[in-house]
Amino acid sequence: MLLNWYEISGVKICQCGMIAAWDSLDGWFCPGCKSEKKGGEIEVTKLEINFTKTVEDGENIHGSVEMNVPETTEEAAKIYGEDVVYGLMLAALKVDAQRICRAAETVEGAQAAISEWVPGVKRARVGGVSEDALVARLQKLSPDKLASILAKAGITT
Repeated sequence: MLLNWYEISGVKICQCGMIAAWDSLDGWFCPGCKSEKKGGEIEVTKLEINFTKTVEDGENIHGSVEMNVPETTEEAAKIYGEDVVYGLMLAALKVDAQRICRAAETVEGAQAAISEWVPGVKRARVGGVSEDALVARLQKLSPDKLASILAKAGITT
C-alpha cells in the first residue's frame, strides 16, 4: 500500500503519524504501517510556545520552546488527519465560547452572546463594568468632578 510521507525539518513523517525510516533498497519505509512512501514536502512555520511551571519548592520556571507546524489546515489534515484537526478546532472553539459565557451576567445572556458569536470575527467590546463597579468608581469622585461627568452625559441633578 502506497501512502504519502511529509518532511518537516528534515524528518520524514508517514501519514499514519510514525516517523519514517530510510531503507536503502526501497526508499522511505514506515515501521508503523509497513508502507513505502512517496509524496512531497509540507511548508511549516515555527510556533513559539511560552510556559510557566511551578516546581516542588514553589519556584516558577518560565520557558519558551518552538514547534514546527503546518502552514495551512489542509496541510495539517494531511499530516495529522482530518479527525485530529477537527478535534483541535472544536477544543479551541469551546475555550473561546467559555470565555464569552463567563463575561455574561446570566445564562440567558450567555446563550444570546453565543448565538450572535461568529468565530474569527472581532466585535466591539461593550459595557464591561458592572453597576456595582460603576457606583464604586463614581463614589470616589469629587462632587465637582461627578457633577461635570453627569452634565456631559446630559443628566441634571
